[in-house]
Amino acid sequence: MRRFGDHSQFLELDSTEIELQTLMVVALGRADALRWKAARGVVEILSPIQTVKVLAAAAQLHLKARRCGLQWDQRTATTTT
Repeated sequence: MRRFGDHSQFLELDSTEIELQTLMVVALGRADALRWKAARGVVEILSPIQTVKVLAAAAQLHLKARRCGLQWDQRTATTTT
């Protein structure tokens, strides 16, 4: 077993958990690369005005999704306590 943690807590992980964590990090990295490649491809074919509109819409979607997630967390936190 290996110990990971910051100054306030420690988390014990066995080798299977470490391997899964590593694979998750790799998968997230690949997903980020794919999103970046797709966004770059879209931006290359759009006019500057269209690019601004698409990026603004993506930012709004991101903010709304985050707000929804935070609201979900608040609802589930009050339900479980």
